[in-house]
Amino acid sequence: MKPLFSILFISCLLHLNASETSSLFFKQITSQEACEIQDHLIDFYGKELFKAGLFEDLNTAKKAGADEIQEIKDPGYYFMISNDSGAQYGYLVYSLNNQVAYLESIYLDETYRGQGLGIKSLQLLEETLTDKGVQTIKLYVFAHNTVAFSLYVRMGYEIEHSYFEDERPIGHHMKKDIKL
Repeated sequence: MKPLFSILFISCLLHLNASETSSLFFKQITSQEACEIQDHLIDFYGKELFKAGLFEDLNTAKKAGADEIQEIKDPGYYFMISNDSGAQYGYLVYSLNNQVAYLESIYLDETYRGQGLGIKSLQLLEETLTDKGVQTIKLYVFAHNTVAFSLYVRMGYEIEHSYFEDERPIGHHMKKDIKL
């Protein structure tokens, strides 16, 4: 299995206080929003591949990122992370294969970094997927993304397999059993 994109990348518009996150939910997106998210994923993932040192130039890394993002398993599920007042904090993308969900990406606008939305989004995702009969969530996180890695560990995700290049860590496949 190819490494799946999973970066907790946080960035948006308004300052968030804790009371505003209590009504967090995933909103179905439009086809236009799906195209915008896909474009963002391709660009960002290419940059992350370059940052990980897997490619010597950014354009080649972006091409590889585009190829990998295009392979997101069908059906891919794209949602805006929103609240009842209409604020959109970012998006979440996952795919399903039987009783396993693959978290492809969580993106939260930078303004909301450190506000607890990553934790709340993961909790909501786990609840949503449990209701669908999913038993396990898997994801990939780059080793240089220590904030996301720490979040996943705090949320109970365990390393399934790590990737190295010349003994330098590149990233980790992680998983969490949500329905035992």
